[in-house]
Amino acid sequence: MTDYSVLIKDIFCANELDSLLNSLVIEKLNILIDRMTSVNENLNLTAITDAQDIILKHIADSATIIKYIPQNARLLDVGTGGGF
Repeated sequence: MTDYSVLIKDIFCANELDSLLNSLVIEKLNILIDRMTSVNENLNLTAITDAQDIILKHIADSATIIKYIPQNARLLDVGTGGGF
């Protein structure tokens, strides 16, 4: 597995999202990015295939709304690509 930890931290810090990170979140994001890039080789989940772009344009972009979601809210993902 590729370690994207530094890249994740850098992008989240640059976007003032670093408070969302801890070691478990970073570990799970590493797994997600690895799986996305691997599966995307056979299935067209997303046109964004570079790890840095996945972190910035999918993960960090999605995380920016977290502060607006009430605690224990239920959400539905309706056609936003690879599950973001």
